[in-house]
Amino acid sequence: MRSVVLRSCPACGARLLGAAGVSWMPCTACASAWDAFAEPPERIPTFRPASSRGVAGPRLPFYVFGVGTRAGETRVFVPAYRAPGERSDADLGARLTVERYAAEFAEAPLGAAVARGPREAAALLASRRPKSSGGDAAWMALVSLSCRLERDALVEPVTGWRLPLAELFPGPILAGAPPPAAS
Repeated sequence: MRSVVLRSCPACGARLLGAAGVSWMPCTACASAWDAFAEPPERIPTFRPASSRGVAGPRLPFYVFGVGTRAGETRVFVPAYRAPGERSDADLGARLTVERYAAEFAEAPLGAAVARGPREAAALLASRRPKSSGGDAAWMALVSLSCRLERDALVEPVTGWRLPLAELFPGPILAGAPPPAAS
């Protein structure tokens, strides 16, 4: 099992939630994620669907890219978590992209640790980009989606996608679980 590391947010002083080996850490209190190892620290704002802003429970993080196509803009979802049992071209992010999930986003704390940074997510974007798109993404957001816990899996309610807890890195923050130890 990998340990979770906590540091302080450069913006508000609250704890940053990070996983071993990942430099990007979301703040537990404000709508930001930080690469605390960059000098000066780099920031990405974080979001949730506006309809789930106050919803508690486990969350799954995604990098969402706005990519221009001939038909307009498409949102492309790249998981910010890792699930080694999933194919990278047939995962929950790909399903959300195909189904054109387009909730309105509102700035909010992410509520989840991430397993990849924005540069790796942008590299994965190339394999997910719609065939008719051109150029780079117009924008990027770090977004978390609410899930429900069913026995040994998280279920994403929009698609019904099931992710076994044992395959997720980092694991979700579950209600009632003890907070990770600070380092």
